Amino acid sequence: MRELYGLNPDKIFDEQFSPVSIEAQYADIVANAIYNHEYLVNERANEIELQIAAEYPFSIAWYYAKSLSFQLGDALTFDEKTYKFSYPTINPAKQIIKYVAVRQLIIDNLTKLRVYVTKSNKQALNASELLAFKSFISQIGAAGTHFEFVSQVPNNLELNYTVSYDPQILNYSGERLSGGGKPVDEAAISYLNNIKYGGSFNRTRNVDAIQLADGIVDVVLGDVYMNDDLNNMQSFESPSGFFNAQTINVIYTPYYEG
Repeated sequence: MRELYGLNPDKIFDEQFSPVSIEAQYADIVANAIYNHEYLVNERANEIELQIAAEYPFSIAWYYAKSLSFQLGDALTFDEKTYKFSYPTINPAKQIIKYVAVRQLIIDNLTKLRVYVTKSNKQALNASELLAFKSFISQIGAAGTHFEFVSQVPNNLELNYTVSYDPQILNYSGERLSGGGKPVDEAAISYLNNIKYGGSFNRTRNVDAIQLADGIVDVVLGDVYMNDDLNNMQSFESPSGFFNAQTINVIYTPYYEG
């Protein structure tokens, strides 16, 4: 294009072509095509890397994938050709585990793998289901590995906020003037639900999530209680792997500019 149009190499493209010119449209199409191609290639590369990690025996990703493949009520069989345990028939209906987190811990100079598992809707495994899962992991896991299994109901949180709100958007109790609902409560619950299983509650990220709610001008997170115990750490994990917003207390103050 430089030779064809006699372009000045010291000037940028936009200085020599109108944004609505056919040349600009052509350049935009080519640029988008290149971007989309690179994006798809990178996405596929990431998928392949995750698949490779999941197939690497006894890695964290491997235990994660194997935990999701557990089938309640089925026994594993040993393949003498591959030296692997597997289910003769894959039955997704029996794969009751929907959430998994695996952590490597060192306790009293002993390395352990802590495996968090729950069913759909954050339901803990019952005693028989957990026993079956323990047997499954012990059978397929590396010999000599020390495991710790956790399957519990979510830990309850009490969250206390002081909020400045726009009185044109919300009323004095924090409800939308149009459409109803409480944005602070909704944002707090959404934040907790979006914490990755086995992840941490973070005060700054929680405040950021509330700050983006409808009609919120400013927010201060006060005391946080987990299972009725005060926990004002900047970041902390749930012993069960999940959090539940049991109580949300908000003090609302209208904000007026000027």
